[in-house]
Amino acid sequence: MNTGRIGWENAAPRTMDPADLQAADTPQEQLLEIRHALVDRIWLGLVVVGLVGAPLSASRSIFTGWMALYTLHLGVASLVVVLYWFRARISFAVKSALILLTFWGIGLAGVFTLGILGAAYWWLVLSSLLVSTLYSIRAGVVCAAVVTATLAAAGAGFISGALVVPVDANVYIVSVPSWATLLVATTVTPFIVFLAIAAYQQTTLHLLDKVHKQRDLIQQLATHDQLTGLPLLTLAADRLKIALHSARRSGKKVALLFIDLDGFKRVNDSLGHDAGDHVLKEVAAGLLSAVRIEDTAARVGGDEFIAILGNLADGKVAAQIAERAIAAISAPIHYKGNPISVGASIGIGLFPDHADDEETLRRAADVAMYSVKLSGKNRFAFAEREQGAGRPEASS
Repeated sequence: MNTGRIGWENAAPRTMDPADLQAADTPQEQLLEIRHALVDRIWLGLVVVGLVGAPLSASRSIFTGWMALYTLHLGVASLVVVLYWFRARISFAVKSALILLTFWGIGLAGVFTLGILGAAYWWLVLSSLLVSTLYSIRAGVVCAAVVTATLAAAGAGFISGALVVPVDANVYIVSVPSWATLLVATTVTPFIVFLAIAAYQQTTLHLLDKVHKQRDLIQQLATHDQLTGLPLLTLAADRLKIALHSARRSGKKVALLFIDLDGFKRVNDSLGHDAGDHVLKEVAAGLLSAVRIEDTAARVGGDEFIAILGNLADGKVAAQIAERAIAAISAPIHYKGNPISVGASIGIGLFPDHADDEETLRRAADVAMYSVKLSGKNRFAFAEREQGAGRPEASS
C-alpha cells in the first residue's frame, strides 16, 4: 500500500505455559487463566501430600492408638483426589475456597488435638499466604490475624487444661511416623505452595511484559509509518516544535527539508504497487543514511518525506544533507531484476531565516520544493521568506 497513514483434560493439571495465554483475549482473562493455573497446581500438590501424608499420619496409630484426627486426614485426602479429578467442572471461586477449607480443616484439627506436638499450624500459616496471593494483601493480613487468634486460643486451652493431648508425648515424639508426618507438613507442603506461587509470579510478569509490548506496539503504529518505519507527520510535528524551541533558546538554526519523489507515479503505473512499496522502503533507508543521527526523517504521505535538522550554525549543513539525500534516493533500486530510478525534489526552509513558526516553515519548504519540480527536478532549493502561501502547479 502506497498510502501515507498509516476445555481442560481431567488427567493433566493446568500449566502456566506462557503460550496458553494466547487464547485469552484480554489481560483480565489472561490473569484469570494464571490464577486458575495456580489453584490447579496447589490442588496437584494437595493430591501428592494426601497420598503420602495421610497414610503416614494414620500409621501413627501404631503408637498412639486410633484418633479422629487420622480419620479426618484420610477423608480429606480422598476428597482432594476426587475433587482434583473433576476440577475442570469446578469454578475458580469454589476451588480456591475448597483449598482454604482443606488447609483450615487440617490445621484446626491438628492444633486443637496435638497442640505444638504436631505441625498442623503450618497449614494455617500457609493459608494466609494463599489468601494474600489469591485475593488481596488486606485479606491475607486478616487471615494472618485470625490464625494468630486461633493459635492463641489453642495455647490458652492447653495451658488452662481445657484441652489435653490424647497421647503420651514421650511415646509420640520417638515414633518414626510422627517425624515423617512432621517432615511432610513442614517441607513438602510449603515447597509445593511456594513453587506454585513462584510459577504464578513468573507467568504474571510474562503477562505484564506482554501488555507493555502491546502498548509500545500500539504507540509505534500510531506514530510511525508501517511500510517504511519512519515517523509520521504527527510525531514529526512534535519534534519540529521541540527543535524550534531549542533553537530560540540557543540562537541556532533549524532546517526543514520537504522531499517529493520524481518519477514515482511511473513506477506504480508500470510495475505495480508492490514495486512502489519497495521503492518507498529503499528511499526511506537512503534518507536515513543521509541525515545525521540526531535528525528526524519522516514520511508525511504518499511519496512525500521531510527531514528536520536542528542545531545548525547556518544553511551549509542543510545543503550538504540535501545533496546526500538526492544522491542516495537517485541510486538505482533493483526490484525483481528490474532497475528502478527515481529522483528527489527538495525544498529547504530555514528557521529563523525563512519563517518564525512551524506552520510557516513547513509551507515555505513545501513551496520551495514545488519550485524545484517546476524548474528541473532532482535537486534542492532554499525557500524565500514569506514565499507564496500556495503550491505552484507541477506535474509528477
